[in-house]
Amino acid sequence: MSKLQRFTLPVLATLLLVPPLVAQAQAQDSGDYPSRPLTVVVPYPAGGNTDLVTREVMQELGSRLGQPIIVENRPGANGIIGTSAVAKAAPDGYTLLVTIGAFSINPVLRKDLPYQITDFAPVSLIGRVNLVLAAGKEVPVTTFAQLVEYGKGGNQITYDSSGVGSALHLVGARIGQATAIDVMHVPYKGISHSLPDIISGRITFTINTVSSLSPFFNDGRLLPLAVLSSERSPQLPDTPTIAQAGYPQLEAYAWQGLNVPANTPAPIIDKLSATLAAILHDPGMRTRLAAMGLDAIGSTPAEFAQFLRDDLATAADTVRQANITLD
Repeated sequence: MSKLQRFTLPVLATLLLVPPLVAQAQAQDSGDYPSRPLTVVVPYPAGGNTDLVTREVMQELGSRLGQPIIVENRPGANGIIGTSAVAKAAPDGYTLLVTIGAFSINPVLRKDLPYQITDFAPVSLIGRVNLVLAAGKEVPVTTFAQLVEYGKGGNQITYDSSGVGSALHLVGARIGQATAIDVMHVPYKGISHSLPDIISGRITFTINTVSSLSPFFNDGRLLPLAVLSSERSPQLPDTPTIAQAGYPQLEAYAWQGLNVPANTPAPIIDKLSATLAAILHDPGMRTRLAAMGLDAIGSTPAEFAQFLRDDLATAADTVRQANITLD
């Protein structure tokens, strides 16, 4: 058994215990909850898609709960700073945490995390964001199959992400594994920094949200090669899915969820989850979030717990096979 397996398998096993632990938490009637304002921590900068979706959803959640919800951005260290702060918060339902793919990746890559994934209880999967793989017009390919052949022809294939260990870094690594081509990861501070190199062809391909790259498709500077979702994107109806390109195992999404500190009473978690589900199933909200690139879901805590277990397992497997380290 590898060192990575010895580390991740106990985490996976412990994560299986999250719902029972929550259920055994101190009983508390949620009838008077909340009786004061709540805070939701977004461990990423203000103005990004994660932040904007959070503000849209939390405004409605606060309205339905009868209390304002303060959005607090605490960015840094791939989400670790804000996440660590919530791990130390009282488990009373008044401090919430927005999580994305890094929540599953950090425990696999980092041995010095100031928290454990079991310091949190799942509330709901808010939604998924469709991803698209694209290349600049200077790259001599127009389909994903041609990109693979281009790589197998001895050409250096590179792609960008916002940093080592980011969710998009791992998606790119999976592409290299599935296609048996050598892909080189080039980390940047963000898509705004890497775009000039992608457009010019110095970076072979990029993976990002459909909404982020659509303006560059519209003006012809980038060409979409495949969407990584199970169905074609309404914004890109002529672009095949990755399964249609022959690689169904590469289906991937960005995602956004809501967690609370572990041992938050189950009635409070259930109230948050049920209220969120009602919001996210509302046609008007779904339309607004779709315009922001997010497919609203609204899951139960148990469903979100299973989603996190699967996501953690995928991250562990990708990191092991690609030998990704922070060194």
